[in-house]
Amino acid sequence: MSVVARRGYAGATTPQVASAAGLAPGLIHYHFQSKQELLLELARGMDEARRDSQAAVEASFESVLPAERDDIFRRTEGDTSTQPVPIVGRSARRPGRSPKM
Repeated sequence: MSVVARRGYAGATTPQVASAAGLAPGLIHYHFQSKQELLLELARGMDEARRDSQAAVEASFESVLPAERDDIFRRTEGDTSTQPVPIVGRSARRPGRSPKM
């Protein structure tokens, strides 16, 4: 995918993609009918790896988050100091004055 990222889809050739992957171009042509088919399969693989990684992260937090979340709620119950505070620019606090450039 790095070849496609650098050269764009139209500019990346199958031999360049094969070389970047450490494969012979003939091997690529044997398994894939076209550059489009190759790149679609690469994208599918990347998406599957991303989903697997996300599932692993979610599974690792599954047992930890409820206890920590309850603890945070207990410690901040009734404490408004943890509420988000809007941030405004300096000129908004001093009407009629514009920021110095």
